[in-house]
Amino acid sequence: MPEHRRQGHGRAICVAAAAVLQELGSSSVLVCTESTRVAAIATYESAGFERLPPRRDRIRAA
Repeated sequence: MPEHRRQGHGRAICVAAAAVLQELGSSSVLVCTESTRVAAIATYESAGFERLPPRRDRIRAA
């Protein structure tokens, strides 16, 4: 919903989720999304995630 965009909600959720995972013993978190999802990437980066080089999916044609 447009009225919820750019309010910091996505960043807050990402940071909170990472904190809970750390409390549960996780030493790292990995998030994957399509490179075309610019807003999602911006959200993850604002939460402190590091962008890695793109990886191509491997698919087998039927």
